[in-house]
Amino acid sequence: MSLAFDMLLVGTGTALAPLRAIAKAALKAKHKGKITLLHGGLDDQDLYYVSELQALALKEDNFYYDNCVLNESILFEQIAIDNKMQQYLQAPNTTRLYICGPADTTSKLKLKAFLKGVPSSAILSDSFL
Repeated sequence: MSLAFDMLLVGTGTALAPLRAIAKAALKAKHKGKITLLHGGLDDQDLYYVSELQALALKEDNFYYDNCVLNESILFEQIAIDNKMQQYLQAPNTTRLYICGPADTTSKLKLKAFLKGVPSSAILSDSFL
């Protein structure tokens, strides 16, 4: 299997844990494509490992980290995670999407990604019930 495809990892709240693990495993395996981790929350306190992920993005040439919150914030961009995700789907045919989070959020993200052009076979998800 080629390791040159781009990865977009998207989740909210505690969904960061499995996405962070996927990103670290891909980096350890010398993944060649771009790895973008997008983490969202309701408020500032929902975002964690921010400093660690920013440092990792500075260290690794192909790793990118971004975040957002729904409610007003002076620390993070205020935007819905699905709208933020759309900004990163510039090459939907060559991107594999990994989505984790609450079932309703996961379903919404999967649908928006599919409508943006990501093939359903390239969308992997883990819904929290």
